[in-house]
Amino acid sequence: ASSIALSCVLETSIPDSFGSALIGILLGSIAAFIIRNNAMHLAGKSVPQVVINDIVAQLRHDNIIKSVHDVKAVGHGVGQVRFKAEVEYDGRAITNLYLSESCHIPSVIEEAKKIKDEEGLRRFMLHHGEHIVNRIADEVDRIEDVITKKHPDVKHVDLEPL
Repeated sequence: ASSIALSCVLETSIPDSFGSALIGILLGSIAAFIIRNNAMHLAGKSVPQVVINDIVAQLRHDNIIKSVHDVKAVGHGVGQVRFKAEVEYDGRAITNLYLSESCHIPSVIEEAKKIKDEEGLRRFMLHHGEHIVNRIADEVDRIEDVITKKHPDVKHVDLEPL
């Protein structure tokens, strides 16, 4: 405002031009300061290798996981880590969990003995297949909870099946 007033008093646009340039330099300096201080939060920072190794070890030692591949972990913002891995699930282990924890085996045997045709088999498989898929989801949730409790900075865990 003072550069505009000075331009009016002197009847020349030179003070206004200098004032505009000064404001531009000030705004540019503030922008550079903000970018420099926040660049690592904007671009994502690397996660310490010890954290990645610990999470991968947890996954590899879990009964329902056969193998872990293509691991990626990136920090987004302050204290927010995204962990992603491709995992091969052990279908036999998941089925055994389902059978031992969710089924009354003698009842399942009786149910299987009653299968007389293709439609009966289809109903039997659809019923138990749906429960096994639900069991996979429960196990993935359990694994994600274990990881996020041990590593509170990990806010998002993405375990993609192979």
